[in-house]
Amino acid sequence: MTPQATAGNDVTPADPVGLGPVTAKNRLFLPPHGTNYSEEVGSARLAEYYRARAAGGVGLIIHEAVPVHPSGARLTGKVHGWRPESVEGFARVADAVREHDTRVFVQLYHVGRQMTPGKGMRSAWGPSARPCPETRSPVHPMTVEDIDEVVAAFAASAKHVSDGGLDGVEVHMANGYLLTAFMSPFSNFRTDAYGGGFENRMRLPLRVFEAVAAVLPDDRALGTRIAAEEMINGGLTVEDTCEILDYLRARVRLDYVSLSLGNYAAHENVVPDHSFPPVFNARRAEVVRASIAPVPLLLAGRVRDAGDVVRTLASGAADMVGAVRPQIADPAWARGVLGRLDGRRMRPCVYCNQDCRTNLGKGLPIACSVNPEVGSPEVGSNPPPDPVPVEITRPLVVIGGGPAGLTAAIEGRRAGRPVTLFEEQPELGGQLRAAVGARARRELGDYLGFLLDEVKNSGAEVRLGTRARRADLPTGADVVVATGGVQRVPDWAARARERGIAVHAGWDVLRNAAHDCAGAVVVVDDGEDGWAMASLVDELVERGASVTLVTEGHYAGHLLPPLSVRPFHARLEKAGARVVPSRSVHSVGPGRVRLVSTVSEAPAEELAFDTLIFSGCHEPDQRDLGEWSGHVGGQVHVVGDAYAARGLGAAGREALEAVRATTAAH
Repeated sequence: MTPQATAGNDVTPADPVGLGPVTAKNRLFLPPHGTNYSEEVGSARLAEYYRARAAGGVGLIIHEAVPVHPSGARLTGKVHGWRPESVEGFARVADAVREHDTRVFVQLYHVGRQMTPGKGMRSAWGPSARPCPETRSPVHPMTVEDIDEVVAAFAASAKHVSDGGLDGVEVHMANGYLLTAFMSPFSNFRTDAYGGGFENRMRLPLRVFEAVAAVLPDDRALGTRIAAEEMINGGLTVEDTCEILDYLRARVRLDYVSLSLGNYAAHENVVPDHSFPPVFNARRAEVVRASIAPVPLLLAGRVRDAGDVVRTLASGAADMVGAVRPQIADPAWARGVLGRLDGRRMRPCVYCNQDCRTNLGKGLPIACSVNPEVGSPEVGSNPPPDPVPVEITRPLVVIGGGPAGLTAAIEGRRAGRPVTLFEEQPELGGQLRAAVGARARRELGDYLGFLLDEVKNSGAEVRLGTRARRADLPTGADVVVATGGVQRVPDWAARARERGIAVHAGWDVLRNAAHDCAGAVVVVDDGEDGWAMASLVDELVERGASVTLVTEGHYAGHLLPPLSVRPFHARLEKAGARVVPSRSVHSVGPGRVRLVSTVSEAPAEELAFDTLIFSGCHEPDQRDLGEWSGHVGGQVHVVGDAYAARGLGAAGREALEAVRATTAAH
């Protein structure tokens, strides 16, 4: 089929598409995203990460953003594009993906005023001295000499990409980074030739494109990533974006446009969590695509599955559709979209931002809450090859049927071991069962369904409604204890209950969709302060409750992923919910809860309630740990919340590591 540059009703995800001189074999791409897997000149680990996604069937990979100049290298774990040694790293990636007929472009950028200075940097660089409202870093207003240096650095980095054998360059002028900062009146307050009117604000981006095009061979693609809107007062609008692209297209080669949204002052739009609707940027994409046609438009942002891809292509909103986090969760996502998984269920992303984006911000390698293979050096960044069949007769016993226990059972059977899983409840799922009770977190149900299917298909023996005892275990069995956590009842709640005052546990409210939450509902966060608390409050608001949230923290949501805090507070504000920060419970009386300040000696205050709920910290369920503390013939590993109450990702990784440790010992 001749590659088309347009989408529409007759286009399928499997159709090839032309991107200037380069043809992608299908209309699925992996957008650029940080991994912290790299080194300054690339790494084998990063190349293997891309190899797995290429093997997963994607037509185009856009290599994570590569800083072009020392003043724009915000994060560790990045390839330094200005260094000649980066050619070796780019070549390693080219070699890794070549056998899968996947094209690879490299995104080049300068972080600009959104830099967090460090590693000897005196300050961030930007068009003007005004700092980014998010990072609030001091900014050095760039001189003309600085600008010349950065333009030359873009060109040098583009040549290194080409010399490394990769297929194209994507100039990053989205999300508030340096080129956006010059283009936007939100961040550019210069009065010289690089500020003021539209053409002056476009001077630096135009120079960069001209410099990159001059060093890029004709058989390499040249595209850009741009935000449809900055989503901030005074920022670029979709009309501005169309004008910018028209201006560039009239003057330089532009083989494709990749669309994003937002900047750091509206960062939640750049990496949207589960609270955003699917393909939430499609409406703006239709406007931009109509403006730039026939130049192909690439679109990503809360794309989940084949349905989202097909609808987006058919609507004409984009010519290629991409997804980052679903391809972190399942490297074979593209094959799943194309219907080529041979009956295997796709591992679903739940868009929690917990172990991928949050890790990145901490300078840690990205991981994944639903795929324990990703990110752990002990486990690896990608699915391992199928295990060599060996005869392992020592049984594996898994105690607990939550996500850690289910993962352990799946991995044990994958290694060819006889597995018995004990779960004292009448159904599997553990805490995931409660979490799925929140309508805002229903996508967690997709992951629970995936785990249940995997366990069923594995052939593991599952004993529901059965509390495991040491005497019941097969002789010499290895044991994985995954009994999970329990919700701690705060002392104030226990005292109130002793007096006959109803105080409800948040998990119980989520499990019971018919729970009466009428009238004034007071939720006291007793240290959970992450997704468990936010899911509870979201659900109460969905049920129409009038909610007041009390927290000991200075604000609600300290333990949420940073990019989910603002959307959570926006939802509270929209629903008319009230947040009472820096307060703890002193005592509870009939219909009244007395609060005291955690930061001062301010007088106590009282809140009236019809329903009182605590969202308390969960802690290890230690009822049976003594049962397994002695020798039982094989190895004993305590994993997940049974060891220490943490998150979904830690549970899966520890379960995987425990099973592999016991299996390797045989």
